[in-house]
Amino acid sequence: MEKFAAGAGLGVVLVNLQRTEYDHGCALRIFAELDVVMEALARELCLHGAAAVSEAERTGTRLSEDRFLVRGFDARTGLPSPGGEVTWDLQLGQWVRLTGGPYAGDVGQVVERSADGHYKLRFEHSIDETFKIRRRPFALWLGSWWVDEALHRRGICPGGAIPIVAAEPPPADEESDAGAGVQSIEQAKERVAKLAKIGLPADAVRCKLKVEGFAPDVIENALG
Repeated sequence: MEKFAAGAGLGVVLVNLQRTEYDHGCALRIFAELDVVMEALARELCLHGAAAVSEAERTGTRLSEDRFLVRGFDARTGLPSPGGEVTWDLQLGQWVRLTGGPYAGDVGQVVERSADGHYKLRFEHSIDETFKIRRRPFALWLGSWWVDEALHRRGICPGGAIPIVAAEPPPADEESDAGAGVQSIEQAKERVAKLAKIGLPADAVRCKLKVEGFAPDVIENALG
């Protein structure tokens, strides 16, 4: 934009569905989806092979409506692997593991498929590594575009992992161990001390610990 303003460039072409703070500095502003614009540009430039090349990149396979064979990634880590294959079974009730982000390693279950083909994943066994306690259950959506990206050998970012891999259900003993940790009086006392140190009143501390999964008797014991 600076070069264009100084007369030393051809300007910026910005393609986006919504307005942005850079609109005023564009030489050409297009309100549309990028895929639509690029396909139209390819036709205009007589790049007849563009669509065929794009389709040829689809190295994965749709095995059924909610099952996909993703090639080019490691089945355990989700990282790029030339000879790797990962089966994404996104049928209701199946389990998957997140490969990155703040919840990396967490195992969740497919609980819903939207009309648009997005998958809702519910996580009930996530452990906060800082406080060593179980987080409240939460849900994340796996957008249908992630499936398409994975089938084209594309991860979360260039050269990165795919967002999920298949997983086994959390073992019952793992759940019990996590529950035992939540009930620990020592951990509750440690949380009380930290929350009191930042000036949180006793009632607020009590509510906070209840939300975090501590049992009522453990909370009262920790508050003393």
